[in-house]
Amino acid sequence: GEEVCAEVDPVSGEVVLPEAAITGERAPSVKKPGSKILSGSVISESRADPITMRATTVAAQSTMTLMQNSLAAALEGRATMETRAEKAGQFFTPLAVGMAALAVLLRSRRLNSEEQWTMVLSVLMAATPCPLSISVPVAFLSAFSVAARSGVTVKSGRALESLSRVTMVAFDKTGTLTREDPELLKVDLSRDQVPLAPGCHEEASLTEADVLFVAYLLECRCVHPFATATQHHVERVILPARRGELRASWALKQAEQLPGKGVVGVVERVGTTFQVVLGSSDLLAEHGVAEGQASALDSVAVGLAINGVKVATLHFGDQLRDGAKGAVAQLRSSGLRLAILSGDTSERLPAVANELGITEFAQCLPAQKSDAIRKWQQEGEVVMFCGDGVNDAAALVTADCGVSLGVNALASESAQVVLLKPNLSGIGMAMSIGKKAVSTARQSVAGGMGVSTAQMALAAAGYLPPLTNAVLQECVDLGSILNSLRVLFHSPR
Repeated sequence: GEEVCAEVDPVSGEVVLPEAAITGERAPSVKKPGSKILSGSVISESRADPITMRATTVAAQSTMTLMQNSLAAALEGRATMETRAEKAGQFFTPLAVGMAALAVLLRSRRLNSEEQWTMVLSVLMAATPCPLSISVPVAFLSAFSVAARSGVTVKSGRALESLSRVTMVAFDKTGTLTREDPELLKVDLSRDQVPLAPGCHEEASLTEADVLFVAYLLECRCVHPFATATQHHVERVILPARRGELRASWALKQAEQLPGKGVVGVVERVGTTFQVVLGSSDLLAEHGVAEGQASALDSVAVGLAINGVKVATLHFGDQLRDGAKGAVAQLRSSGLRLAILSGDTSERLPAVANELGITEFAQCLPAQKSDAIRKWQQEGEVVMFCGDGVNDAAALVTADCGVSLGVNALASESAQVVLLKPNLSGIGMAMSIGKKAVSTARQSVAGGMGVSTAQMALAAAGYLPPLTNAVLQECVDLGSILNSLRVLFHSPR
C-alpha cells in the first residue's frame, strides 16, 4: 500500500505493483533488482520484507512531478479567447456612428437640419448588433442542448469552435479504445493427457470448461486483473450451462498465491487429487513443467499445469470497446489523421493499432504525450486527444480539443468535451454538432450584418426612412435568431 514518491530501483526483494496512474496499464508488473519503478506507483504485493530500494531521482524530478508540472503549464497556456463575433461587436457601434456622420458631411449642403437628423436617426435605427451579440450564443446554446441529448457534454463555445476545426485525432489506448480491464481472449488446450497422479499410467482428458473451472477455483480469492477476467468469463459463459456438473466434479482443497507469479494448489475430482500450477512460465519451470506454446505479441499467456503436465494456456489481452472499430472507421472516412499515444507495453500496442487500421502509434509517458501533441500542432494540425485516466490529464489540456470518456474525475475536469456514454461514436457526433453550430452561427452573423450594413447604406442615401428601418431591423434580428435555432433540429451522426 505504500506509494513510491521518486524513481527507484529495487536492490533486494521483488515487488508487484500496478502502474495504471502513469502508464494506463492495468496489469500489475513484477519489479526485480535492476528494473525501474516509476513514481506514483503503489506497491500492492512483495516477496520480501523488508524491501530495499535505491532512489535514482529526487522527488522534484520524478515522473509524477513532471506530469503535474506538465498539466499546470498546459492550463496556464489556455488563455480565454473572445469569439470573433464579440471582437467585431466592439467596432460595430463606431462604424454606425461614423457612417451617419459621413452621410451628414457629404449631404449637408442638400439637406436642412431636420432632414439631416432624420437621416442620422434612420442610419442608427438600421444599426443592429443582434446578429453578433445574440445569434452566436443562440446557436451555441442550441448545440449544447443537442449534444446533451446525444450523451455528450460540451463545456464551452470555444470547445465547439475547436470541434469544428479538428484535423487530427489522437487516442489513449487502455480504457479508451479498449476496455479498461484485460479479458480472457482464448484458451489453447494441450494435446497431452493428464495423469491422474504422479507415476500413474491412467490418464484423463480435460475439456476447456474443466480447465477454466479449475482456474476459477484456484483464483476465487485473487484480485489480480487476469484472475478477475477468468472469474467473469467462467461466471458468464461456463457456469450458466454446467454449474451443477462442474461443482459436483471438482472441489478446491488448497490454494496458495505467489505474488507476481501465480497460484499453486490442490483440487479434487471424484475422489482423486490433482496438483495444479497456474501462472507464468517461470512458475511452471520452477515446478518442472516444460514450457509449450509462446504467447502471441497481442496477448499475455498464463499456463495451467496439472500433475506436472501443461494442459492449457490462457491468453489475456485488451478487448476493443464496443463500437470502437466503427467509430475509428468513421473518423478515417472523414479524412482525419489518426494516432495512438499509449503508456502500455510496446508489444501489445501495435496489435491494437493494426486491428483498428491506425498506422501512427507511440509508447510514451504522460509528459511525452503532451510533447507529441505540441509537435503536431506546430505542424499545423488541430489536435483532438481522447483519454480516460489521470495520466491523460495533461494531454487533454494541451490538445486543441480534449475529449474524456467521463470515467475519471480529473480527466473529465481537464477535458473540454465529456462523453457520458462509454461509446466512441460520441466523438463523431460531437464534431458534427460543432461544425453545424459554427457554420450556422457564421451564417447568421454574415446574413444579419450584411442586411444591416445594406440598410445603413440605403438610409444614408436617403432611401429608407427611420420607421421602415426600425421594422426591417427587427426582422433582421428575428431572422438571425431563427436561423441559429435551426441547430436544435440537427441530427448528429
